[in-house]
Amino acid sequence: MRKYNLGILMLACLFSSFFVMVRQASADIIILPTRIVFEDRDRFSVVTLANNGDKPTTYEMEWVFFRMKEEGAAYVSVDKAVTDFDLSQHIDFSPRRVTLAPGAKQKVRLALRRPAEVPDGDYHVHLKFRAMPDAVPDVQGDSGSDKAAVAVKINVGYTIPVILRSGEVSVDTEVQDITFTRNPKNGFLKAFIPVTRSGSPYSVLGHLL
Repeated sequence: MRKYNLGILMLACLFSSFFVMVRQASADIIILPTRIVFEDRDRFSVVTLANNGDKPTTYEMEWVFFRMKEEGAAYVSVDKAVTDFDLSQHIDFSPRRVTLAPGAKQKVRLALRRPAEVPDGDYHVHLKFRAMPDAVPDVQGDSGSDKAAVAVKINVGYTIPVILRSGEVSVDTEVQDITFTRNPKNGFLKAFIPVTRSGSPYSVLGHLL
């Protein structure tokens, strides 16, 4: 049996989906959907990337890997797949780099090359979308001055999980006692929701409503 403590900021309950949270976190990128699941005979999927900013932006896409802790909702970054079956070796996606004008969209197409036999269970990889730095900095030094100007640019990246579910999916879960705490600095209420999973090699997917 595995136990997961899901910490949820109560303010987030006002939003209808994680997509809205992504859009608010960064005004220049929209990603839909925020999770890809291949089941049964699924072979293809599409992710839409949109530039919601006010200037052209170049984005790069790549695979990254995470391992979830036994307890807690935190993920740990790792260098390679945590299972013998590396899902990233069986999915092709394109394009891998794209430049979008403000308001423009791009479909990223994923194609699964499913082997003849895949052991029952869940196999995860994450697709990372990264905004590339500008070729010309926004702040430059005055050529007629001996003073130097420094610009600091932060390029935010987002990842979405890509999951292959092989076999007959059956998951036994139980939501245990919920506890609440309040952040003393900002007053936000935080809910800790213990969820236990047992009896199958599959992860828990869904929404808390």
